Amino acid sequence: MIVNCDKHAKATEIEVLLRVSEKYIHLVIKDDGIGLKKMPKKGLGLKNIGLRVVFLKGRYRIRQNKLKGTIFTLSIPRNESKNTPGNSR
Repeated sequence: MIVNCDKHAKATEIEVLLRVSEKYIHLVIKDDGIGLKKMPKKGLGLKNIGLRVVFLKGRYRIRQNKLKGTIFTLSIPRNESKNTPGNSR
């Protein structure tokens, strides 16, 4: 998403917020770029994000910032299972 802000949105500022709670991981990326005229067509990058979010049982949203730019939000539930990929025991 940060590459998209730089490459497509022509943003001069990008704000990244990450919050980890007991149950969720939340990510918000805001930029001051040209914004969205309408929802973007799902290119390969957005399709890959969507597939990964579905795999992780999360959700994401892309919307126009009221002032200028775009806001991307992502929430993924934390999996406390010991058998998650990358967590070998």
